[in-house]
Amino acid sequence: MAAHRYWRVYVTANNSNGSTGYAGFLELELRASIGGADECTGGTASASGVDGINAAANAFDNNTSTRWYSSGTLPSWIKYDFGAGNAKDIVEFAGKSPGVAQYTPRDFELQYSDDNSSWTPLITVKGETNWRGTGTFTVWNADTRHDSGADGQLWRINMTAQQGGASTFSLMEVQMRASSGGADECSGGYAFASSMNNTSTMGAFAAFDDNASTGWQAYSTGEVPSWLAYKFASAKSIVEVVMTAPGGGNQVWAPADFTVDRWNGSSWETQYTASGLTWTVSETKTFTWGVAAPARRPVVFVCT
Repeated sequence: MAAHRYWRVYVTANNSNGSTGYAGFLELELRASIGGADECTGGTASASGVDGINAAANAFDNNTSTRWYSSGTLPSWIKYDFGAGNAKDIVEFAGKSPGVAQYTPRDFELQYSDDNSSWTPLITVKGETNWRGTGTFTVWNADTRHDSGADGQLWRINMTAQQGGASTFSLMEVQMRASSGGADECSGGYAFASSMNNTSTMGAFAAFDDNASTGWQAYSTGEVPSWLAYKFASAKSIVEVVMTAPGGGNQVWAPADFTVDRWNGSSWETQYTASGLTWTVSETKTFTWGVAAPARRPVVFVCT
């Protein structure tokens, strides 16, 4: 993905009154690499509105005694302009709670722009209620870039229908294999999703942690389609996907219709299609494609 001059966090709901009231950050960092340094130096901060002395610049000053608060209406945004000729390719952002729990953002996006007018979402977070507390960064580093990677480096499950019109999508575990019955290849990369109900407890990573008691859930507003993806450290030739449905009566959240898609370096290519599926409680299903039949041993006749 190309670098961009303007970046902003666009907040649509807080943890108290939903789509009304204040939102804020104690500190914000924008990073060009996973776990990397904060890039917000030498630029200009601004916001859709501020409450009193709680200016936008306070969220970028590395001072935990100051903070930014919006003007009391949502949506609100806080923006950083890196300046002409200083565009950045941001892959991660981190925020510190403003100290008032109800004002922490719940639903928000990291967006970028080249003209300070037209904005494109890069990372979407919904239902974030598990902030790590004042003075500690909560990090959204799922590498949710949906349009970046080498041929075969990104794979996704694109879900287009639930069972019986269920309100959301969820999977407890996902494995991606390079051979039928082979080892899970999902190690050393990053999981990401179209949305997550809570990034700390039901984030995309929870579907790839080899723990069937944790799982990913999309934001509970019937977002269709929803997708769950994995970005490998290097390209993979995946031929089999294994999925585990939720338990506790929530198996209807597992996808009835979906495709498995491979990123070819510029667009998504469908490798496998399923439709009309039903799931039982905590059921695991295996989906295989592109596996060649075993080669036949040639028979040689020798005439004497």
